[in-house]
This record gives sequence, C-alpha cells and structure tokens, in this order.
Amino acid sequence: MRHRKFRDLRIYACLLLSLASVLEAQQTTARFLLLQPSATSNAMGGVGTALTGDAFSAYHNPAALAFSKSFTAVGSFVKPIPVFGDIAHSFIGISRPFGSTGAFAVSANLFWAGKQFVTSEDGGIRGITSEFDWVGKISYALPVRNNLALGLGISVVQRRVWEDIKDFRNQHSYEYKLTLPNRLGIMMDAGVFIQNLIPGLPSFSNREFTGSPLDPSHEAGLSLAVSLLNVGPELYSALEESTDPLPTKLMIGLAYSPIQVGILEFKLASDLEKQLHEPSTLDYVHLGGEAGVGGVLRLRAGYFADTFGPKNSYFTCGGGIRMRFLALNVARYTRALLPSWHFDGVLSLEL
Repeated sequence: MRHRKFRDLRIYACLLLSLASVLEAQQTTARFLLLQPSATSNAMGGVGTALTGDAFSAYHNPAALAFSKSFTAVGSFVKPIPVFGDIAHSFIGISRPFGSTGAFAVSANLFWAGKQFVTSEDGGIRGITSEFDWVGKISYALPVRNNLALGLGISVVQRRVWEDIKDFRNQHSYEYKLTLPNRLGIMMDAGVFIQNLIPGLPSFSNREFTGSPLDPSHEAGLSLAVSLLNVGPELYSALEESTDPLPTKLMIGLAYSPIQVGILEFKLASDLEKQLHEPSTLDYVHLGGEAGVGGVLRLRAGYFADTFGPKNSYFTCGGGIRMRFLALNVARYTRALLPSWHFDGVLSLEL
C-alpha cells in the first residue's frame, strides 16, 4: 500500500513538472500575484504549500482545501512598501468542505497602486497615474484517498490603469484623462497534497492532537505538497502597451506537526519556489516554524532566502491569538526599505 501511495505521488508530480517546463519566460506582468497574502504565512518566511486549515489555501495550494473540516472566511491587509501609503494589498476568501465530494473556495486577490506621479524625459512631473488590479478565483479540491488530494483553481485577472496627463509641448498646455485598455486574463492553478506521508513516523506528542477547527488534527504527521500557480496565456499590459506572461511559479512544500513539549506545540514547514519567468534554477527558499502556547497563543518565525541575491533575504516574525472559531494574526518583515506589518483574520465554523 505504501509503495502505491508513493507511485501516485510521482505520477502527479511529473504531470505538474512537465506542464511547468513549457511555461518559462523572461518577463512577467501582474507581479502582485507573487505577494503571499496571509500574515501567518509571511510570519513563517512565506511557507504555505504544505499547510492546511483555511481559505488561504486557495492561494498557496488548492489541493490543501480537501483536508479542511470547517467553513472558513479569511481576510488580510498589508502595505507592501510602507513609505508609499497609497499602495495596498488585500486578500479575501471563503471555503467550504463537502466531505468525500471535495471542497470549494471563492477568493479575491486585490492590489491598489494609488496615485503615482508620471515624469517626462527631463525629470519633470507631467501627470498622475493610478492602478487597481484584481483576481477572482474559484478553487476545488478532491480527496482521492484519506491522505491524498488533488486541487484545481480557475481565475480571472484584470489590470486597470488610469492616467491624468498634462502636456506642455509647443508651449501649449492642455489636460486629458485616459483610462488605459482593460484586459482580462484567465489563469489556472493545480496542486497535489499528501498528508501523513510516513504513517509510522513519531509525532513527539504526549497527548492526542485534537484542537479546534482552526488547528485541525488532520495536520498531524509529515505532509508533502506540490503546486503550480498562475498558469495561463500572456496578459496585455497597458503600461507597456504589450503582452507579457503571467508570474507562473512552481512550489514544493514540506510540513511536520505536532512536536509537543508540555504546553508547547511546534510546527515546522519549508517551501522551495521556482518562478518560471526567471532564468535561475531555484529562486527562493522559505523556512518557518510555529509554536503554540496553551492552544491559544501562536508565535511564529521564519526566513525568506533569495538564492540569487542573498542581500534580498530577510527574517520574519509574528504571532496570533487563536480561539475556538476566530483567529487574528500579524506578521513583521522587511521585504522593502522599511519593515512591513501584515494583518489577517480567520473565521471558522463547523457545519
């Protein structure tokens, strides 16, 4: 039986890798899709491919939704570059399991660029531009076995850009407002998730791992997951007046929990990230851990490693309060020049 499980894993992983091999490109648009939406994930170095539990899985790996036992509603908010107060990123989503039928999720990924100055060739300010990008996604996960699930997501992505330009050519001044062409793009996600990969592996726990809907028992053991995200045709970029490929990426994740010592409970996870529009072999390594104290308080830390530019690597930290049906989380990290604070909330109800 164990050999059969590993054989199925190899088959699904090979399918994802073969699809990824034909998608490599050198440039990309809609780069906000590379921002992890969850404060929990960002506090743990950006991991998430092999973690389950709520609707944020619709972003990281649609297959992980199959192992959720409750309805969840999530929302997050962050200003990726704090010095630009009108740039913001948000994610909202809901997920609902239906037993052996599978699980569904609906989510939206939102990015505001706010008002930015447009400069001329001589460095002068000649206008203002603003941007609002969004992705609407429907995800589905099918449990193939008790510990194996497959997932698929279909998305619509749109970039909307407005410009208010002043032109001083020929010593005549006039203004005009322009809404650049809005183009829709279609994307797909695919994922594989295997939990309790090695059933005989000890959990290092001195009591039964039960927990709330926000900390489900199905996370126990070693999990392995693979996801291929943002796959689709090129998207029209109004700013460059050209078509560019989407930021497709391949993720491979491992997670292990619980490791319990007294009232402390630990979870460890890691992700390998390959962005297919980049020429490098491996772009990022995500490492993270979570410690639970008394089943309520969560403390998290991680490391985001840039394999191509070590100076772009950074440590992450954060925490949260996890109650029976509600969790509030915060993350702190320095992706840009100044530290960013990332917030999210998770509502979970057993239905």
